[in-house]
Amino acid sequence: MFAPNCHLSMIAMIPCLHAIKLSSNILVQTFLVRPRAQQASDARLVACQTGMNACISVGKLTEARQLLQDMKQRNIALDIRVFNILLKGYSRRGGVSAVPGVLQEMADAGLKPSAVTYNTLIDTYVTAGQLAQARQTCADAQAAGVAPSQSLCAFKHTVAVQ
Repeated sequence: MFAPNCHLSMIAMIPCLHAIKLSSNILVQTFLVRPRAQQASDARLVACQTGMNACISVGKLTEARQLLQDMKQRNIALDIRVFNILLKGYSRRGGVSAVPGVLQEMADAGLKPSAVTYNTLIDTYVTAGQLAQARQTCADAQAAGVAPSQSLCAFKHTVAVQ
């Protein structure tokens, strides 16, 4: 039987799972293993993150968004990875206009951007040709005390030369 708090999320994931043809072994390992009581919340979160990643990998942003809404409705504790997964999906699909909304949802959940978040944002903005926004994001990362990764440093050097 599915974990009770992820049942609707599993239903929303079906198109994504069919699209990437996940094996039944992966489904059994991810969703059917019944965790101990103290691990139930973590298991639901990991299951939903896995589903979001599956949706993102096949370009099903609407379904990934639906999983996020299901998680909120079921009071599954959200973490930064959930929002990073969603940002990754928008980045891959050129959805730069959705970024402010995702960042607001992240802030509403009481979460602050991580180094992964900033890297994803910079990649999104550079890919979209929005270099001023990418520069600002790099400055925001440094102001937030997030140590720039090597890719951030490389980006900053490249943009400074332009």
